[in-house]
Amino acid sequence: MSAAAAGIIIVLLAAGEQTPRTQTAKQPVPAGKHQIEQLIAGLGSDSYATREASTDALAAVGEDAVPFLDRSISNPDLEVQRRSELVLALIRWAISPELRRVIGNLMVGFEKRSHTEREIIVRALASAEKKHAVRPLARIVSLEKHRGVWLSAVWALFDMGPEGELALAELGVEHNWPERLDIGIRIKLGNSLLEDGQYDKAMEQYSIAIKKAPNNEILLYNMACVCSLKKQMDQAIEWLRKAIDAGYDDANWMENDADLDTIRDHPKYKQMLRELRIKEQLRPKRNRPET
Repeated sequence: MSAAAAGIIIVLLAAGEQTPRTQTAKQPVPAGKHQIEQLIAGLGSDSYATREASTDALAAVGEDAVPFLDRSISNPDLEVQRRSELVLALIRWAISPELRRVIGNLMVGFEKRSHTEREIIVRALASAEKKHAVRPLARIVSLEKHRGVWLSAVWALFDMGPEGELALAELGVEHNWPERLDIGIRIKLGNSLLEDGQYDKAMEQYSIAIKKAPNNEILLYNMACVCSLKKQMDQAIEWLRKAIDAGYDDANWMENDADLDTIRDHPKYKQMLRELRIKEQLRPKRNRPET
């Protein structure tokens, strides 16, 4: 492969790593027709390292590369054919380079396999490293038609903890779950959005959960935080009052929570903090066990 083509691979792979913290998935790397054609030629290179780098770079390009890959499946070079099919699967199922190193070409022809084989593959994905398996499992949940395979992917994501639960919530799967679980997922999703500065979306998730658990002090407190961050001081004070009335009592956290900085000087905030301090003093102290 030419030095120019090798340069294209380096640039595309580097661009694929430069994503903002707020993105939950890597964005496709822009590439022109000439670049994509050079990368496809690299799939048949005599150098294994070049073939591997071209595979990863094409997968990073994403959907823009698909029409070219569809054509290269008929390439007379069998290695180009094989790798073109592999890259199409990597793009379709959102397989990262790190995960590909673990599962190889397992996802090639996934949709054409029997439902039993697909369930086995889902379990193999679930046993892979969590941060790389969430996106492909979420893609399976969004595309799979067979109920058994779909459920296997859903539960695999659920077993992955917060990351998998958030992916399921974003897919709208949580409405089939018990109410308690739905509320927990909404809180986690709202917290994630709050940390990313997406205050309106965080408020939307908390509001949905509050309809199901109107006296959940954590939800009410989190709503106060969102309103404070949005500089909606009166609403923040109102939600904080509701949280305390519902049982919120962590004065130290409340006093040091940066999310509430905009209402720190509000008279009603100061009054509520005093209330919690008084309750803290009146709370029975536990005797330290003798040693």
